[in-house]
Amino acid sequence: MEELKLKFKIPGADAPGYLDRVEKSLKFRQSDNTDPESVQLLIDWLSEFVVEPTEPEDVQKALRRASKDQIDKVIDAINSAGRVAPEAEGNSEDT
Repeated sequence: MEELKLKFKIPGADAPGYLDRVEKSLKFRQSDNTDPESVQLLIDWLSEFVVEPTEPEDVQKALRRASKDQIDKVIDAINSAGRVAPEAEGNSEDT
């Protein structure tokens, strides 16, 4: 089986289209995740972040062949892109 490598570009919160990305992420998270439509929803969502390969058919094939760990890592990167770390509580001055 031919190996197709995926290269992703994950924009941060300051990149245009932030709310569109949030909406698509929420749609996937709220989906059943147990039916073929949910799988296709995930593939369509992740496809938006793929910069290589460039052909849509190759992107679909590569995503379908990816391992769970690979998919999980991409989802984690997408979900954490643009998150702001909460400020530490307390006083930074020496007391």
